[in-house]
Amino acid sequence: MTNNQLCLSGKSTIESLNEISDGLLIIFDDDCIRESGSDALKKQLLVNHKTNRVTLFSRSITDAVKRVDSNGYVVENLSRDNYRELCTPLICDVKCLTDYYKKFEYWNLHKFINLHNEKLEFLTV
Repeated sequence: MTNNQLCLSGKSTIESLNEISDGLLIIFDDDCIRESGSDALKKQLLVNHKTNRVTLFSRSITDAVKRVDSNGYVVENLSRDNYRELCTPLICDVKCLTDYYKKFEYWNLHKFINLHNEKLEFLTV
C-alpha cells in the first residue's frame, strides 16, 4: 500500500485524485498546521493511523469562542478550554476522499469531517 500526499483548497475537485489509485492519503489544506510540512507530523499520522479510520489533528483554540443568536448577536462567551480546533494534515484511505467527492463538488474540511464523523480519530498537537 502506498502513501500519497495531496494539497487541497476550496477549489479542489475530484480531479485532484486523477493520479492516485489506492493506498493511504495524507491531505493538507488551508486549515493546515503551519509546521505541517515536517516529517515528524507525517510520521505521527502514519504511526497512529488505524485501518478504515480518518486520523487528524486537533489543537487548542486561541481565538475567542462565542455563542450567537439567530440574529447574529453575541449571547454568551464560551470557555476555549472546552473546545478544540480540527485541522490538517489528516490521513485516510483514498476511498474516503472518493466517497466525499461523490457527494460534494469542492473540498471543504468541515463537510469531510461531517461525512466521516463515525470514522474520526484525533491526535493532539
